[in-house]
Amino acid sequence: MGNVFWFQPLVWILWLRQRRYAESACDDAVLAGGSDPCDYAETLLAIAKSNQTAKPMGLAAGSSALRARLRTILRDGTRRSPMTFGKRGMLATLALAIMLPVGACSVAKNGAGIDGRDHIPPAFFAIELSPDGAAKHEQRLAEFPDDIVTRTKLISHYARTKYEDYGSTRAQAALDAQARHLVWMVRHAPDAQVLEPGPNSAVSKRVNPEGHIGVAAAWQDQLDQQPTNTAILDRFAAFLSFDDTERVIDLLRRAQELEPTNPKWAGRLGALYLGETIPKDWEAEYHSAPDEALAQFDKAYELHGSGDIPIHLQIQRAKAAFTAKRYDLASTHARAMLLRFEADGSDGHGDLVHQGHTILGRIALLQGDVDQAKEHLLASGKTPGSAVLGSFGPTMVLALELLERDEFGVVGEYLELCSEFWQNDNLDAWRTSVAAREMPDFGSNFGVNLVY
Repeated sequence: MGNVFWFQPLVWILWLRQRRYAESACDDAVLAGGSDPCDYAETLLAIAKSNQTAKPMGLAAGSSALRARLRTILRDGTRRSPMTFGKRGMLATLALAIMLPVGACSVAKNGAGIDGRDHIPPAFFAIELSPDGAAKHEQRLAEFPDDIVTRTKLISHYARTKYEDYGSTRAQAALDAQARHLVWMVRHAPDAQVLEPGPNSAVSKRVNPEGHIGVAAAWQDQLDQQPTNTAILDRFAAFLSFDDTERVIDLLRRAQELEPTNPKWAGRLGALYLGETIPKDWEAEYHSAPDEALAQFDKAYELHGSGDIPIHLQIQRAKAAFTAKRYDLASTHARAMLLRFEADGSDGHGDLVHQGHTILGRIALLQGDVDQAKEHLLASGKTPGSAVLGSFGPTMVLALELLERDEFGVVGEYLELCSEFWQNDNLDAWRTSVAAREMPDFGSNFGVNLVY
């Protein structure tokens, strides 16, 4: 640490603080193992006297740090506990967290290593804080603002709290606090794991406009300082993804220019363009969206190379072709999805079956072949399932198109099949409606061009 950041005095101060935490943990482990405190203190003092020049681990004879350490060792009644794996993880995390405020921007200049996955253990994102606990964490940050671990805990805590008693004073306070901490984190540790896309890093422009503006401004400042940093472009785009599609596309296009061989950018852009076709009036607003989506998916496909195509990319590519009204191409892609499942499919690949047959069924309907469309509907319901299907449920667009042709019987069979991989009250309501030959409200599960 000191060799890389020798020019930063704060790094040395923080480094020494971390070393003292390590020394204290070692002392606790030794004494908890049954060693005599007096013998252990004499051993440390002897080591310090024999190393007055090198001063390893801060053991300088007569130093204030050593005196404080010896007093703690010899104090009666001090609670000792073995160093658990969890505490060791926290200590290692703290060592990394000390580095983040000073080194985050400089380390990430080229965009490499900014994902922050190694900085904070996932367990910190699941910690429940009481009001008193949150207050104590805030007090700690007032004294030690560079404590990334504590700030991460608070961001995660407020991200959950803002959804409790929605609209209440407590929820609003959580919204404001989350945004405030995110602004600090973006400005000082843009590679922190808590800033990865997800609920912890999201601030709705509609719900909390001031907070959204503040975090967006912090990201913009980072981008102004590092205009060629693709990791900053990526996280900034993710933050804006629900509020400013045009700006997101611009950011991702810049990242794509900087890393033309990275398929990630083409996949993200394709998904954005395809998402523009969800509204009913999309053709009037953005008639070229499906063609642009298809072009990006084709590019991502080429960059990934054969045998390394993500499932979601293959599905999106077929949907983009269908939406662009290139039905022969959509059929080819859909059949390739089914062949991929037959070759190496598993329960996790059930989306290939469900979405592939849905696309083929819709094409059959466009060609006037209702019987073939019905076969594809039932085949799509015979999927082994997937995490996506188990969570969000089936795509109902083909079912609705058949209901509009008075095919209530086959849709009822389809819904029975769906109950094998999706348990949801909505499904029961739809089955009741279809059995009564009434049009059900499929809500968000009806998506002509669902991105996934």
